[in-house]
Amino acid sequence: MLKAQLITKLLKNQAAFTEKDLDQLLRPANPKDKITTRELSKIIRRIFDINENTILNRSDASEGMIGRLNRRSKRKRNKAYIRKIRKGFRSNPQNKVILAEGDSWFEFPIFIKDIIDWLIKREDYAIYSLAYGGDWLANIMYQGEYIEGLPIHDPDVFLISGGGNDMVGGNRLTTMLVNPVKNPEKLADVSNEYVDFVRNRTDNTHEANEIIEGKPYLTGEFTSFINVIRLQYELMFSNIFTKYPNLKIITQGYDYACPDPRIHFGINLCNWHQPFLNLAAGTGKWLYQSFMLKGITMEELQRKIVKTMIFDFNEMLIKIAMKSDYPNLYHIDCRRICTSRNDWYDELHPKPYVFKKIARKYQECIDGIIKGKVVLFNT
Repeated sequence: MLKAQLITKLLKNQAAFTEKDLDQLLRPANPKDKITTRELSKIIRRIFDINENTILNRSDASEGMIGRLNRRSKRKRNKAYIRKIRKGFRSNPQNKVILAEGDSWFEFPIFIKDIIDWLIKREDYAIYSLAYGGDWLANIMYQGEYIEGLPIHDPDVFLISGGGNDMVGGNRLTTMLVNPVKNPEKLADVSNEYVDFVRNRTDNTHEANEIIEGKPYLTGEFTSFINVIRLQYELMFSNIFTKYPNLKIITQGYDYACPDPRIHFGINLCNWHQPFLNLAAGTGKWLYQSFMLKGITMEELQRKIVKTMIFDFNEMLIKIAMKSDYPNLYHIDCRRICTSRNDWYDELHPKPYVFKKIARKYQECIDGIIKGKVVLFNT
């Protein structure tokens, strides 16, 4: 009964949903009352009003050309992994076996060198990848490939990147935006508590102001979404650490993306493929299109709202990493790694040289060079 009440509160009274409520769903007095992956998938469907078949597939991750490219890239990576293992890779205690699960920041199957592409270059890393470009955290949890992968590969490190596609895939973002033209009365006041939190967590006053200014345009569904993503991550981590207490897990929370419908045609010999790939992928469909559907046409305001979303997403993951329950959990904070729109390949993905910078931070975290639980970029 308590679980049902807490789920209703999560969906209907987001502002009142507390840390205690979340903890009761994850760690109830009766273990049988613990929230399950299946229940979380049902909550996601209720937030976004989507059907069972949608939550069970991998969206673009396994369909059409993207699906074929994902599968080809995954096979190539994992064949290289097996070759390393069969040559006695594990006989050297300095070498590290890594299991990677996630989305297109770990698996951009063509032209762009993503984070895993750069990490694979390390001879002392053997990386088995379960990642699919376009995948959702909801599907990662539901499919549970990592559950089978952990005992098989017995990794030293588990990398997870997920949640971005859950937020923006299939125009989901529209359910979390207020239409300021049609429903100006729904623009919410920003609480003093949130303002203080943003200012305490952000050294840059201009950045803090933009985050605060974007907040009123996000609905209660966005708050529910962040809480559900957190529940999914914490359910994953609590289950993993119960069986593998010494495993190092590393998360990441994306950078401040840029709504952008441009195909980027022009003379650019180094990135000749960018306009063709952007055209094929339909760049603009993830962020820009959702904003236009909600009557939010000002580019500056779009950017502020995205900044709020990415800020809240990262801070949610940082809050998990800092909990004493997870001493081996680390977070790569990618915010501000892109310093201009030119650093972005499309709306959601940085260019390869940016991914290379992020991969360096992963290496420092994997190798234990950085001791803190949160890895920051000095930009």
